[in-house]
Amino acid sequence: MTILRRNWLPLLAFAIMEGVVTAWLIQHGNSLLEDNRGTSFFVLSSLLSLLYVAAMVWYMGCTTNLLNENGFRCNLLRNLKLTVFIGLIFIVLFVGAIAWLLTTLQPIATGHEMQQTGTTVQMWIFPLCLLVFALLLLPLSYSYMNYIQAPKARFKTHVIGGYFSGWRHFGYIFSTQLLFGVIVFFLTILVAMPLYLLVFSYTLSQQGVLQGDVNTLPSYFPILLYGCSILTGFILIAIMTVGVYVNYYMYGAIIAKKKARRQRKEIQTKTSEG
Repeated sequence: MTILRRNWLPLLAFAIMEGVVTAWLIQHGNSLLEDNRGTSFFVLSSLLSLLYVAAMVWYMGCTTNLLNENGFRCNLLRNLKLTVFIGLIFIVLFVGAIAWLLTTLQPIATGHEMQQTGTTVQMWIFPLCLLVFALLLLPLSYSYMNYIQAPKARFKTHVIGGYFSGWRHFGYIFSTQLLFGVIVFFLTILVAMPLYLLVFSYTLSQQGVLQGDVNTLPSYFPILLYGCSILTGFILIAIMTVGVYVNYYMYGAIIAKKKARRQRKEIQTKTSEG
């Protein structure tokens, strides 16, 4: 409760942007792929994206400010740098995935059997790539805290170097994140169930409209969708805040283990010299 009391304003701002962006994507997500949308549509999309990132960085800056004595400005700037860095990684991977899909979606062979075999292989490769990508991201949870907690941090040393250092503790990081992920998974299903039902109703209604049926959704449905999305986002972000503290204690346990190992080596060295 102390966290929510001291962090409620950035949490609320982030939840509002999370809910607005989610509901907006539900209603207009397909329009992003259309070429006949006006300039104002893409300007609004870009503005929402920037506001979302700004709210997220503000929220994370306030949250991590409760974990150290580096000051709010320092935590804000570090979270901004990490957000830009991770965003660039996702952009590169996204472009690579699109290029890979465009290449593999071309006819693999003239024979129908070979095409079917190629499609089956693609269905297995894509989730496998997602799994490998998720595993590769796990050490970032350590390097993130390593960068945030350091009084004088350098991006290359604490983020890049911390990432490779995190691989030495991959088993502990994996088990911690897996346990927390399972808990969050079931909580998300329960919390987001009303939003799932609204999205399902909206999808069925749009399918009916495309087939010539009358839109049966009530006039207040957009308000209900945005309100439910914001409330769901608020609860889920509050739950995910626990994840920041899970990473904090995980990082602390790894650091404590390193110190204990170093002290044990020093004692052994002094004993052998004596």
